Amino acid sequence: MFDDTIVKILGSSYINTPIKTLMSDVQDYTSTIEKENYAYKCTKIIVCEIEPLMQRNFYLNIDNKIYKIIKVDICSEHMEVYLFLMDFKNIKIDGIDNKVLIEEVTEKITYKDEKIIISDFEISTGTIVEYKNYKWFVTSQVAEDSDSYRSRITKVEQSFKMYIDSVLEEVPTIIEVQTQGLDENQYITSAKGNIKLNVQDNLITKKITYDNRILMMGSAWKITGFTTENKGICYFYLEKDEFNQYDNKELEIADFYKHQHTYKINILNIPTSNLTQTLNLTTITPPIQLEVQVTDEDNKILSNPILTFTSSNPNIISISNTGLITPITSGNCTLTVKFNDTIKIINIIVESLPIVDNLSISILGESTTYMNMDEIYNVLVMNNGIEVNGKNVDWSINDITFAKIVSKNGMNCNLKMNMKNKFGIFKLKCWMIDDISVFVEKEIRISRM
Repeated sequence: MFDDTIVKILGSSYINTPIKTLMSDVQDYTSTIEKENYAYKCTKIIVCEIEPLMQRNFYLNIDNKIYKIIKVDICSEHMEVYLFLMDFKNIKIDGIDNKVLIEEVTEKITYKDEKIIISDFEISTGTIVEYKNYKWFVTSQVAEDSDSYRSRITKVEQSFKMYIDSVLEEVPTIIEVQTQGLDENQYITSAKGNIKLNVQDNLITKKITYDNRILMMGSAWKITGFTTENKGICYFYLEKDEFNQYDNKELEIADFYKHQHTYKINILNIPTSNLTQTLNLTTITPPIQLEVQVTDEDNKILSNPILTFTSSNPNIISISNTGLITPITSGNCTLTVKFNDTIKIINIIVESLPIVDNLSISILGESTTYMNMDEIYNVLVMNNGIEVNGKNVDWSINDITFAKIVSKNGMNCNLKMNMKNKFGIFKLKCWMIDDISVFVEKEIRISRM
């Protein structure tokens, strides 16, 4: 034996970290081993001393490739371990990335592209698998052995479109042609036939029923029956039907024009003039919620329509995804309200207005003090909620027996409390010299220690 190859034993799962590493004699070897009704094509054999961790169905990492132990033969002084290469393929199931084994189907098949999928997680019929940019449909009943799941997948080559609950849905399908022929009478010669559609059994396809129509392969078809004998799969049986005036042959959508509506968007809180709607705002206008109503050709009001709102210039006016508009700066722009393919454009004019002073003042300092204490009080001047400096103010008190103003310097005032054991409340007043109507009074209490 030539123990020149690193073998990492992973245990019962190929995602495990190695539980043991050893040097072994690994040789190329080709054989087919039947196990639990499945033929494994082994490509390697390990000849090594007897190792208890070399167990059937355990996984090994050899040269960064994953192998599964299919068979173990123990001799008197050594063991022979037969390996199956786990050639994993990347797939998606329900949008989630997974790794599985995919093998070609060995038995003779018809026109369908089919493969065998083997996974170490549960899989069911009707599952949609994404592999190599195609969708595949799990069509066979799942076979399960002690540690894996196997089933047959068929490439989904076609799909059909139909309106279900007024929503256009596209359904992946596998078509089985049952009979084809010609039906002749004195008026026309038309193809006749029946097809069977295999689709995933889900919440959407459960709504498809008798006499529903679809367009496929250049023909109209009507559903005459359906069965669900295999879990996860619904089988629809269809027969040829005639086209009608509502069918869209180019898009292959039955009754297409029955579902095409003309909608109108109404903005209820903006006046209409000459068939246009213009909203005049100013830069200080508070946010406005648009009141939008959507009606169809019968003037029926739609409940909870899904709308989109956009501004041609968000620097002038912004609009939220619920239709709340906020002026930003002066200028002209447009707002667009959209429902499906219907749009409504609103002209917006934002004017800049001079800011009107709205001055307010407040006194900062202690509200409670004590006899013979010195206190400094400051004034805070605000204009439209923004602090401003450089304003001239004056100060006074209403009762000089409680305190006296020692000094005042524009924005602050220094008070000296009395020394006469007089306790109580007096008022400190501050006012704007330029506008005596803007003033504030602060009550100050002199308390005992």
